[in-house]
This record gives sequence, C-alpha cells and structure tokens, in this order.
Amino acid sequence: MESPKIDDLDYERYFINIEDLTEILRDLSRNYCKDNCPISGIIKCCGYDHHKHSLPETILNNQESEAISKGWIFHNEEDRCRYHSDSGCSLTKTISPICIGYFCSDLTNYLTNNSKDKELMNEFLESIGIVRMSSRFDYQFNRINYYLEDTIQLGRKILENSK
Repeated sequence: MESPKIDDLDYERYFINIEDLTEILRDLSRNYCKDNCPISGIIKCCGYDHHKHSLPETILNNQESEAISKGWIFHNEEDRCRYHSDSGCSLTKTISPICIGYFCSDLTNYLTNNSKDKELMNEFLESIGIVRMSSRFDYQFNRINYYLEDTIQLGRKILENSK
C-alpha cells in the first residue's frame, strides 16, 4: 500500500494538533499509569509497533530523530512498541493517530469515574476513539486533523471544568 500524500499545511497542522492533544492527555492521566500500572511497575501497555501504521513516509522518517532528541534509547523487546519507554511514548509530534489516546480499561474507568462531568468525559473518550480509528480505513489527513481539533476542544473543556 502506498503511503498517503499530504501537503505541508496538513503536515504542520498535524504536528501542532498532536502536541496539543498529547499535552491534554498527559494532564488528564497525570501519573495514573506510572503509579497504577499493574505490569511490573513500568508503563508497558503498547505491545505492537502501531507507530508506523498509516503514516506518510515524511512522518515515519522523523520518528526516530524525534525520539532520540528526547533521550529515547532503542530497546529490543518484542512485547512492546519500539518507541514505548518506561514512562510512556517517546513521541509527541510524530505519533500515529492509532497510538494517540490509547487507554487501557483501568485508565478509562479512572478518567470516567473521577471526572466532574462524566458525559463530557465520555464524549471526549469517544472522540479519541474516532481519531484512532480514522487512520485504519479511509485515510484522509485533513479529516484526521478535523477529528483531532474536535477532540482537543473537548479535552480543553474537561481541563477547564476540573479547575
């Protein structure tokens, strides 16, 4: 299958959106995974190389550079993604939509049960699911950016409401 083609504007917009959503996700799940992951005290929930799923070559070629610039060290473990470190994903800009917002059921329950607005949190989690699934089928980069921006708005509302 040929890599999807994107123009420079969609590419830059994607980077900005991914960074924004990653920051929101980290704020929402702050330390939950590190403090509560049942798998041997490290965050080890990603057992497959999703990082390369449905991404244009331009982004794939930048993943290792981004990870190295953040102190990532290559590991050879077959049971986790190559960019998954003991503290989570080493990527913040070049992450695949399939990876963004992966939540295990424990984290999903934690977020839902501890949210001031459960309905808004459920809408946010559903929106994350749409972002993740958007890259699996009809891959259109401008559509993924649209879904990302919708999800970012919901995440920002949740963070505002939690103050």
